[in-house]
Amino acid sequence: MRTFETILFVILFAFLLNWVINKNQRYFWYWAIVLGFAAILQIFIEGVRWQIYPALFLVILFLFSDFFKSNLFKKIFVPSSVILLVVVAILPAFFPVFKFEKPSGKFEIGTLVYHLTDTTRKEIFSNESNRKREMMIQIWYPAKKNIQEKPAAYIEDAENFTLALAKLFEYPQFLFTHLKYVKSNAIHSAEISNNEVKFPLLIYHTGINGCRQLNTFQIQELVSQGYVVAAIDNPGAVALVQFPNGIFIKGLTIEKIMPLIHQSIEDLPEPPKLNGIEMKDGVIPYFAKDISFVINYLEKINENDSQKILTQHIDTAKIGVFGVSLGGIVVAEAALKDNRIKACLIMEAPMSKDVMKYGLKTPTMIMTRDAETMRIERKKSGGWTEKDILQHQFSMKNIYNRLPSEGYFIQIPKMFHVDFTDLPLWFPYGKYFGITGGLKTDEAHQIINSFSVSFFDKELKGKGSEFLKNPLEIYPEVIFKTKLR
Repeated sequence: MRTFETILFVILFAFLLNWVINKNQRYFWYWAIVLGFAAILQIFIEGVRWQIYPALFLVILFLFSDFFKSNLFKKIFVPSSVILLVVVAILPAFFPVFKFEKPSGKFEIGTLVYHLTDTTRKEIFSNESNRKREMMIQIWYPAKKNIQEKPAAYIEDAENFTLALAKLFEYPQFLFTHLKYVKSNAIHSAEISNNEVKFPLLIYHTGINGCRQLNTFQIQELVSQGYVVAAIDNPGAVALVQFPNGIFIKGLTIEKIMPLIHQSIEDLPEPPKLNGIEMKDGVIPYFAKDISFVINYLEKINENDSQKILTQHIDTAKIGVFGVSLGGIVVAEAALKDNRIKACLIMEAPMSKDVMKYGLKTPTMIMTRDAETMRIERKKSGGWTEKDILQHQFSMKNIYNRLPSEGYFIQIPKMFHVDFTDLPLWFPYGKYFGITGGLKTDEAHQIINSFSVSFFDKELKGKGSEFLKNPLEIYPEVIFKTKLR
């Protein structure tokens, strides 16, 4: 619960207690005034979200309770109110307006958003024949300390995004609309830190029907440690891309996007089609070109940033990529084909047929979990056929074993697929419904952050070979392999 939600709950409880203790309803109107004032404060300061509807209903019920004198009302009033109070406490806990932990690095965080158009490529996820590939990117960067401005929203236009997500996954549309109230630790358009002239660049790609902010816990930690991070909202990969001109492109359902992804992993009996185009290579090479285009764009920003913040602050000679699920497949493909990428972090993803054929030459960290954990997840929440599990495990181990340069292979027991993202923060009791794994969210995120920072520090900042000591101390059960040059 947020501050005024908690205050409102306490006053509701106290009002009911007074109603039970004082049969003659002494002090009723004093409590009514306090209760009404608390409800007004909550509405105007924190806003109305569906989780507090039962609380507002109770406010109305309590305020009018003195006008109902029948014995029947008195008999049902208290037990009904107690049940509603339990609901009032449970709903905000299950679907919270959560807060991100403050990152551990020395830098504050600034953020900017850019609209990009690649005029050399057709937009294959649109029926418009002359439409060019467009995307949105969000950049987070190290900012000066002692910033007083209000933090930026976690997900801009969260209401539209969560509605699109609900339609794709067929759950109630209102369920996550409250995410519009969640704030990040970033400040929009903050002044960039002058502690270092240039910062290494990292590109993030999200999973299927995600969004550019879906690993904010990880992005913010990396930025606080001295990295510029750019994340992409690209049509076809994310649930919804919203452009400044009001046009948007929705994501594809799982049933439509999965054949296009699988075709990039192994040839299907018949290549799938997208808007009448036969996709013999699937969509992974197309998404990988998005990453190369973003790098091109950021090289131009580094020369002359239209927003007058990032100019000459991006070290374009030190570029890394990271992604989870679909994003992991895409960043591996990009690392294979773009030699500007010097470090690749792959999380929870099988490899494309191109990567399996040629292998990766880039220093790479692979982060996943064991096959048995995948089977446990399948048992609890579905998905993950045995073929998926074997393909996932084999391809990641195969790529690691064939790395000619530095490589790291990490299996983290008890972690489910969504634990590699922000999603456990959306639904903190997901483990009781088989959605998240056996680790606490803060522990899982700490492990991922520690390995991520250690890896990029080693490959892009040249830190020493003892760099993994700290994350391994955090979680000694992790299965860890390394090969060093």
